[in-house]
Amino acid sequence: MKWRELLQETVSPDIHFLSPAVSSVIFCLLVMLLSVIMHKLSNLFLPGSIKLYALDFFKSVAMFTYPLAFGLTRTYHGHIGYCVIMVPINVLTVLLMTEGNISPVDNFLFAIKGQQALWKSILRIIIQVNGAFAAFYLAQKIMQLEFHEDFENMLSNACISDLKVTIFFGFLIEMLGTAWDVWVWSLSLSRYHRINLIIKMTNTALVVCS
Repeated sequence: MKWRELLQETVSPDIHFLSPAVSSVIFCLLVMLLSVIMHKLSNLFLPGSIKLYALDFFKSVAMFTYPLAFGLTRTYHGHIGYCVIMVPINVLTVLLMTEGNISPVDNFLFAIKGQQALWKSILRIIIQVNGAFAAFYLAQKIMQLEFHEDFENMLSNACISDLKVTIFFGFLIEMLGTAWDVWVWSLSLSRYHRINLIIKMTNTALVVCS
């Protein structure tokens, strides 16, 4: 029995799709569940030589899959709805998957600062990029569950920009936004880790919405 048939029999025969917010949350929770399980299993059973790359990969899969669901919330509930769902989902993910990194910029900086060998930074960046590709295919599979009617068309429009400017100015805006976000994440804004994380994730959400 499919989820829709189950709800129609137990709740109401008029249910065909879930609300945008509920669809987004369920989408993200499914992604989080799968990614956290694989992340924990990798941490427990993989040898040290490849463990870090697996942790990077599964953490990247989660964080790069979520935005497709966040976009649905933003379409129907605006920037506030986006922030209300994006911040707690991402914060919870980071707290559950403490090891691993999803930022190619961080790995680039690790190499520049001498904190990590250049070849290792390049390899980790390649792993992260592959995590982003895997995220797209994972999103396709979850969207086939059709929690919301827009899921069918979202993937084909996933790369359409909100910016209605020339390519040059679009690149400039994205670069400045990324630079600001990276700088904020490099700061210590609170001595409490969770509060620090919430502030930084909120800043990221505001950068996306601005």
